Amino acid sequence: MRKLSFSVLALVILISLSACGRGNNQIENVYMDIVEESPEIFEVAEPEAPEEEELTTDVEEIGTSSEEFFEPHYIWEVWTLAYVDVEGWKADIAQFRNFVFRVHPKFADSAFNNLPRNIEMGAAFDAHIDWLLENVPYLTKFEILVELQRASSLLEDNHFLFGKAALTRRPSSITFLHQLSENRYPLEFRWFYDGFFLYRAIGSEYVIPALNRRLVAINDISIDDVFSEFTYFWSIENIYDAKNAFAHNLNSPGILYALGVLEGRQTMYTFSGDTGERIQVNMSESLHIPFNADESWRTVFPEPLTDHRNAGELPLFLQNAEQVHWYTFIEAYGILYIRINVYLIGQDQDFVPHVTALAGEKGESLRAVIIDARNNSGGHDEPYRSLFDALAEAVPPGKLFYFMNEGSLSASLLAGGYLYELGATIIGQPSGQLIDFYAFYGSGVEFNISLRNSWANTFVSNRFYTIRDNGVIADDLIFRPHILIEYTIDDWINNRDPYLEYVLQLLR
Repeated sequence: MRKLSFSVLALVILISLSACGRGNNQIENVYMDIVEESPEIFEVAEPEAPEEEELTTDVEEIGTSSEEFFEPHYIWEVWTLAYVDVEGWKADIAQFRNFVFRVHPKFADSAFNNLPRNIEMGAAFDAHIDWLLENVPYLTKFEILVELQRASSLLEDNHFLFGKAALTRRPSSITFLHQLSENRYPLEFRWFYDGFFLYRAIGSEYVIPALNRRLVAINDISIDDVFSEFTYFWSIENIYDAKNAFAHNLNSPGILYALGVLEGRQTMYTFSGDTGERIQVNMSESLHIPFNADESWRTVFPEPLTDHRNAGELPLFLQNAEQVHWYTFIEAYGILYIRINVYLIGQDQDFVPHVTALAGEKGESLRAVIIDARNNSGGHDEPYRSLFDALAEAVPPGKLFYFMNEGSLSASLLAGGYLYELGATIIGQPSGQLIDFYAFYGSGVEFNISLRNSWANTFVSNRFYTIRDNGVIADDLIFRPHILIEYTIDDWINNRDPYLEYVLQLLR
């Protein structure tokens, strides 16, 4: 495995500082007026003035430090070969540290900055930044960016990923993880209860035998080892969040390169067959798929990928994936089924009043309501709450259901907490979002930072959110459903939806 330059002593220090595990804070008597807003695309403000004496720098354009001619093909190859302005990067790293400590509620809010776990995180973050400042002269530009993300991951906040930022105003600006993830192999992986599986892929005879097979290795490195490396790189909140994020990024050569798994330009995926035989798929060419603001909740390939399911229609929750939200009335059972792929009411202002009116019109024929937010990455749930209130009034007691899974994050968790308080039955798998979490609030200027010399951009969480006020209690901060139902590869292959089947059985 390719390893980035790293001080062993520093690594030992960081591990010891963060060894108390993820998400053990205990917060009592915290009351806040919480309103989550989705980040809008905005004009990035001028980089802030330094808080300490600005270092003198002469930033050069990208060149190459390689003696051999090499034509970079991917952005990470450009970053690897780029000239490193040592003093400029030191100033930027110091600016980044100052901004994080000034903005992130774990350090900036007196309600949280004295919690033991947050103190430990702050110490680990600070130590990593100190190490990085000392080692800038010995690192490539790419390695510096990787270490800034590793520093970010120490805060265990899945909204805070280095380089996850809005569109910027300069072509030379760096949005590290956005750019690193823009290349994708035409493959899609998912974590099922049984493991990590390839469930959609390019329609190639070479690839199809691997469909619906469990992934066991990448470039001869066991998937467990790759996953372990990922958990020390990505910003994650719990094991469910980690598995969901890992599956989503298994088709990204840039992320695999950052993990030290990819060398050169070829990735060999190894899968386990029915009888234990190994099936290998080699990928050498990826597709450039830039961020799509209109369908931000899913990766849209130029041509649809194929799958290898049994004949039949996709379950309801996998249909109409391109729509923000939609609904249908299942006449045979009297179920109003509402699918919300992302909480983004702005694309359809009439949705809430229309569905609210429909629920009223159904009267006694309305026997149950299902709100399905599986793999809903968030957004802004407030505009939907009047609909939730109306549905709770219109449906018989005990017949309001909320479907969620490990990919139900951010606003999906907030909506789940609101529905929990309304008496909804939560069905599915635990959420990847902790019941106490941190995200963004405001127009963007408050939480966006553009580093002065490198023009690297990122968002830093600036607001605390919780569903404790909805009556949710969890010692480990994990929001678990009332009814636990695991989704398996066999369910996928056979077009089954065990969540919906559970509700149908109740109504028979």
